[in-house]
Amino acid sequence: MNSIENKFREKAIAQTNFLIFPKAVAIDVVKAYQNAAIPIWGIDAFIIHPGNVVQPDMGESINFSPPDYKVRLDSIYADAIDFLNDKDDRLYFEVVVIDDEVLPGM
Repeated sequence: MNSIENKFREKAIAQTNFLIFPKAVAIDVVKAYQNAAIPIWGIDAFIIHPGNVVQPDMGESINFSPPDYKVRLDSIYADAIDFLNDKDDRLYFEVVVIDDEVLPGM
């Protein structure tokens, strides 16, 4: 878990191996990654059912990792925010990055 994830941990909806946020918080997470110049590799969408049952919704997710996403790095953050703003408020999101602990120097 990186320092930005630690900062937003308590705002996560589901405390699983990954952090799931409501849309407004996910936008704040994207902005924090932008400020830290940490590339976003994707955004995964989820539906939270009663009893905190988490269902992935890959149809509402996006992949920014190369080679699938060939737009300049600086546009990924704006594209991520636009993507989130277009989504239903009932969805929740994980903002996916490659952690330095996994791939040093990324």
